[in-house]
Amino acid sequence: MVYQETSKAILFHRQHPDAHDFKIPLDNQKNKNNQTTQVLNMKKILLTVVTVLSIAMLADAQFESSFTRQAELMNEDFVNRRNKVAVLPLTYIGNGNESREEEMRFYLQDIAIDFLNSSTLELKVLDAAEINSLLRKNGINEFDLRAYGPGELAKILHVEYVVMGTVLQDLGREVTVYNGYSHNRERMDRRYKDPRRWEREHTHGASVTRQNIETRVSLSIYNQGGNRIYSGSRQSILSGPGAYRNTMHYMLKRSPLYNR
Repeated sequence: MVYQETSKAILFHRQHPDAHDFKIPLDNQKNKNNQTTQVLNMKKILLTVVTVLSIAMLADAQFESSFTRQAELMNEDFVNRRNKVAVLPLTYIGNGNESREEEMRFYLQDIAIDFLNSSTLELKVLDAAEINSLLRKNGINEFDLRAYGPGELAKILHVEYVVMGTVLQDLGREVTVYNGYSHNRERMDRRYKDPRRWEREHTHGASVTRQNIETRVSLSIYNQGGNRIYSGSRQSILSGPGAYRNTMHYMLKRSPLYNR
């Protein structure tokens, strides 16, 4: 086939000597086809490279945007938590009935919150109603509260510090106190020539039996990272049923949150 085409070209050239522009097209056509193929291949490679670079740049931009947004959210969360304190309902263990023990948890929580509110400067102590509402909304009750770490609770409550504690009250000894007094009454009998004097002693008194109560308070304070920054336990020197109040105040005064 190549030979026939070449022969025809030569014969045409002999018959038309003036046709100088005629060229043998076969090899040139192959070269053109090869060049076209190479150009197309280069374009495909270039398009692939551009596509890959575009995808990489887009992914990098999305990652950077996501990372920036995440950093902004973390910074915003840190700012929102800063200097905020949440006092959880304190565990109460006593000899009362169950309903009283349940209410005592929240009563002790109010005592701690009221004291911190009256003694802090820059700290903001969350209200008990807000704390308990957030716990309930997250499905946390008094039975599974211990299943969460302090750091998790700080994140749920959006605070920097979490205060936890326990009040234990046991019946102590019975003490009987006797209060009495006596007085002498002097009288004079004048029926005789020589008056006679005589005295009579009068005694009054009452005894009171009192049940002593032994009280122990334990408190712990954690930061938002779950690290314990304060821990203490104290036996009350008082023996009354309300001894926990003074003991709680005593311990909170010695905590790092006092006067902050």
